[in-house]
Amino acid sequence: MSRKPNVVLVTVDSLRADHVGCSVGDAQPSLTPNLDALAAESRVFTQAFAQGPYTTFSLPSLFTGRYPCRLKPMGRALRWEQAAGVVVEGTPTLPERLRAAGYHTAGFHSNPLVSRLFGFDRGFDAFYDDVMFSERSLPSRLKLWAARLQRLFRVDPYLSARGLNTRVLAWLERAREPFFLWVHYMDTHGPYLARKVLKYVSKGERVWRKSVAAPERVTPREREFLRANYRRQIVRLDAELGRLWEVFDRKGLFDRSLVVVTADHGDEFYEHGGYSHSHKLYDELLHVPLLVRLPDGVPGRVEVLTELIQIAPTVLEMAGVEVSGSNGFDAASFLPVLRGAAEAGKPFVLAEAGVSAHDSLAVRTAEWKLIWHGGGKQKELYRLASDPGERENRVSDSPAVVERLETILREHLEGRPAAASLAEFPGEETRQPSEEEERLVVERLRDLGYL
Repeated sequence: MSRKPNVVLVTVDSLRADHVGCSVGDAQPSLTPNLDALAAESRVFTQAFAQGPYTTFSLPSLFTGRYPCRLKPMGRALRWEQAAGVVVEGTPTLPERLRAAGYHTAGFHSNPLVSRLFGFDRGFDAFYDDVMFSERSLPSRLKLWAARLQRLFRVDPYLSARGLNTRVLAWLERAREPFFLWVHYMDTHGPYLARKVLKYVSKGERVWRKSVAAPERVTPREREFLRANYRRQIVRLDAELGRLWEVFDRKGLFDRSLVVVTADHGDEFYEHGGYSHSHKLYDELLHVPLLVRLPDGVPGRVEVLTELIQIAPTVLEMAGVEVSGSNGFDAASFLPVLRGAAEAGKPFVLAEAGVSAHDSLAVRTAEWKLIWHGGGKQKELYRLASDPGERENRVSDSPAVVERLETILREHLEGRPAAASLAEFPGEETRQPSEEEERLVVERLRDLGYL
């Protein structure tokens, strides 16, 4: 197409690839008929992986095209708590680059970890993060107590997909093209509350809290209860995605937009001794759905390994945005793969976790995965073709494989190509939050089980 396409990026928190119908192919009945309908007009990446099992590893990498260890550590980003992960500060982001190229940009979500407190509002003309009634001109302390009152009576510790879509659809009515729209949904994040009761008296809330605090005490029956709630939330989210697709259809947006749908990470249901998402690097946390709908609507399945850090360079290339020099990305665009060049796929993907971004590292090929802990002091090796559940550690009987994959991890840590400097791309300064905003975000993070 001659004009620049709109770009729509939809990310879903904690959505496992193996719970999305179009990702697994033959799951019956599918939990995601509306995602499947979009997949019928999209390239479906069956082997897409996040850069970490936490939002603060995955989304900063997605937005910058950099691995977590190349970004600024979050450190003590909140004055009362130690949060793990990295931040986008100091590195050009996808919305910044697109806005500089003439795009109108908007972001809508309800996750405090990607709020303006952590600099995620950079590059957005319109930005809603559900923190402290941030769009209202009230005194800070009054906003704090109003937000706390709202939390008391909200079923979930986030704004639902329906509530978020109300804001997104209102923005679309006045949006100028070309635009970049990012929507991040939280409905599939714990505590998976499906019934309309106050969270403080909800069985779902109590069982989920127990699973996070003492996973070994969760009974098999409670585990199935959590799984059922998670699946129910996927169904509810998918219905809201269908509502969004209907508006896109009515406005003819699909024909002039690039639409990307993915997740920041998955969730665990005791596959490796825990629940929710912690600092582990197994596939139930890293394997995510990825759908890319081009304006031509031509479908296909892409079986090659793909990383979420490839999304930023791909979007920019599709949008015709030139990036000078080394471009500041750690991975190349997957546009050649979209055009049918399977040989352009990646031979391996990387992920990181821990309080520091490289406390734990994983390298995954089509056949093997090596997980490093503590700089390689502890190692796990899995042959994925015969052991997809990552149960049998093969370190002792496959030394040649370990050596080959360790070489990749060492090069990953040692090779630190220079990012695009702020002198080349000034970007924006991160606004310093008020003490009231920080306190509210800490409370919200506790509601979500992060602290």
